[in-house]
This record gives sequence, C-alpha cells and structure tokens, in this order.
Amino acid sequence: MTHANFVPSARQPEICDRTQFRNQVRDALAHLYDTAHLECHPLVAQLIKPNASSRLTRAQMLRSLLKEAIEALRPPQDSPSSAPEWRSYLALHHRYVKGSSLQDTQDELGLSRRQLQRELRKGIDALAVMLWERRIPNVEHPIRARSGQPGEVELLRQELDRWEASRQACTVQTLVDDTRWMLGPLTSQAGTRLRVDLPPSADPVFVDPTLTRQAMFRVLRLLAQSAGESQISIQATRSANAMDIIFQRKGASIAQEEEDWEIAGLLVRRQGGTLRQEVVPDIGPRVVMSLPLASRARVLVIDDVEAAHRLLERYLSPHNYEVTGTSSTSEALRLSEKLHPDLIILDVMMPTMDGWQVLRELQGNPATTNIPVVVCSVLDEPELALSLGARAFVKKPVNRLELLNTLERVRGSTAPSGAMSPEATADS
Repeated sequence: MTHANFVPSARQPEICDRTQFRNQVRDALAHLYDTAHLECHPLVAQLIKPNASSRLTRAQMLRSLLKEAIEALRPPQDSPSSAPEWRSYLALHHRYVKGSSLQDTQDELGLSRRQLQRELRKGIDALAVMLWERRIPNVEHPIRARSGQPGEVELLRQELDRWEASRQACTVQTLVDDTRWMLGPLTSQAGTRLRVDLPPSADPVFVDPTLTRQAMFRVLRLLAQSAGESQISIQATRSANAMDIIFQRKGASIAQEEEDWEIAGLLVRRQGGTLRQEVVPDIGPRVVMSLPLASRARVLVIDDVEAAHRLLERYLSPHNYEVTGTSSTSEALRLSEKLHPDLIILDVMMPTMDGWQVLRELQGNPATTNIPVVVCSVLDEPELALSLGARAFVKKPVNRLELLNTLERVRGSTAPSGAMSPEATADS
C-alpha cells in the first residue's frame, strides 16, 4: 500500500486521540508535583468537572486523581510479590508518586534500565485506558484544535518544557516600556491610550523577561480589544513577597476561556507568579499580575550529609535563593539566631541531636520561633512535622519542582506555624 493510496479508516481519529491522551497522562505524571504545569494541563478539562466543589485547586485535584489511579492498579494483597502486575505498579509508584530517579527506582526494584522502562510503559498504558473511561462526557476535549493540530496553548506548553528559563532582576518600568512598544501598532489602530503610573522606586522583580513581556502583551491585547473606556491604566504596588502589576480598562473584563488569557496565565505561573481577575467595589474589574520580587531569600540547610547541601544549592541558587549549609546541629542553632534566614530546610536523621530536637529548640527560642521550617527527610512523617510546628514537609529523595513549589508557598504564606493541614501540604 502506498501513501498516496492510503485512506484512513473511520476509527483512526479515535486511535489518534487515545494516543495523544496517553501522552498527556505521561506528561502529567512527569510533572506530578509541578503545580503551575498541572493547573492548566489539558487533562483538567477532561477529568475534573468544572463545578467540582472542593477546597483544592485544579492542580491538586488532578494530582490526587492520578495518585488514586495508580493505587487502583495495586494488585490484591494476597497476590504473590513475584506477580508481574506488581512490577508495573511499583515502577509507577516509585518513579512518580515518590519522585525517585530512574536509577533509584531501578535499584529499588532490582530491574535493568530496559526492564524498568518497559514496566513504566505498561503502567502508563494501563492508567491511560482507565482514565480514558473516566473522561467527562459531552465536553470538547482539548487534545487537538479543530484543525486537527495542537492548539496554541498546548504548543506553548510543549515549548516551555524545553525552555531554559533565564530569570533575572528586572525593573517593572523596563518590562512595561518594552511591552508598550510591542503593542504600539494595535493601540494606535484601536485608538486606545496606555496610562502608566508606576512608583519611581518600585522594587525589581525576579522573572524571565521574555516570558513576562509575552504575558503582559497578551493581557494588554485582550484589554485593548475589549469594549469600555479608551484608556488602559497600568499601576504597580508591592504585596508581601511580590510586585502586583494592575491592568485596568474601565468597564472591561476578560473571558476566562480566551486563549490569550490561558497563555498569559501559563507564562506567569511558570515563573512563580500568579494572574487573576478581581472586581473592586466602586472601581470595577481589573487584572492583577503578581510577580516574585528579586530580593534573594536566605535558606539555611541543616543536614549532616554534605552532598545534600550541594544538591539543594544547585536546585535553589538559580531561583534567587542564597543557601547556607551546616552539618552541626549546635552550629545550626547559632546560625539560625545570627543570620535569621527566611527559611530553614531541616533533616531529621542526624547524630547527637535529631531534627525533631532541633525543631523544638528553634520553636522555643523567641529569636527563631517565627522562622519557617521545612522538614526534609526519608522518614515519611508529614503529620508529625506539621504538628510539631514545621510549615511543610518534603520527602527524600527530593524532587526539584516539588521543593521549589513548597518553598514558594511557604514564603507566601502568613499562616502561623503548624496551621497548615497535612492534606494541604501533601497535595500542594
């Protein structure tokens, strides 16, 4: 059969859809603890009901659903441990739920690399079949655009997976000026004026300027095309750990399903920021883009393994964290009081004085009691860590994205120590 004579069967589109759905399941598993990635993932529209009433975010609901699906593959307890079905389940659990590396998973299960990859493929295939049957009926699944090709949001997500973010300190004025120039032809054609009112001494933000300009451009383009007053105002104000850039065109709001809005949100979240619309009494709707400040957060790592210090410094330094490490618990207590870091990452399994005792000492000292502590341990004890006053818990081996998301959440939280629930911490 030649390609010229090949005529696709009527069932081929479904097979193609299933293949893309399977790839989306694999992608979601690979980013299971990347909240920003999951928040706008195509699986959300297919598996999470839009009106689902829950205190969890869409990312948390999707993450929980994927974890539950993996557990559904767990063989019966009375089946022998040598049964083949155990291998696929354990491969999925270690690789994605625990976040272990391929090498660690391979060593833990006693498999060769080829065997492990085969078991992972089998497990993902089984998950895709199970989740395919759970899709929400009568919705337009965003597997591909109407043209039969991936939509712009999906293409952007794929591009961002390959994008090496170059976050740096940028002034808000420069970002706005560059975006204003990009938008010039459109605003001139639409007869729209931009009124920029930024504080002269606004703190710099820590962002990738390319991604940020594109996000601002998308928001402003939507506002320029909206009905309402001819002027768009741009203002900025500092919040706790971010700079809030406020865009407003009186009487104009943006539909959440607009592709430009989805793209802008994705670009902002990939940099640790947020994008939202809100309605202010007597003022009306406005768009708020919150971007992280460029001030470096000081992190004290307390761990008796020197390699852990180097690993966490490699993970955190590119994201504007200044990391100090110590293997001595007595030195850790002294440094905590002297440096008063923004965050402490604390191991539990240490000689002489374990992490729980260090946490008690930190809580009992008025000079250090308010420093947020993130317990990082091979011991899976999140409930204990939170009950003793830690702000969050991260399981070893450390997943880089999970760690970064956890630290950003803790930095942005004003909750007192111990106020976060174990469920919220585990699924954030």
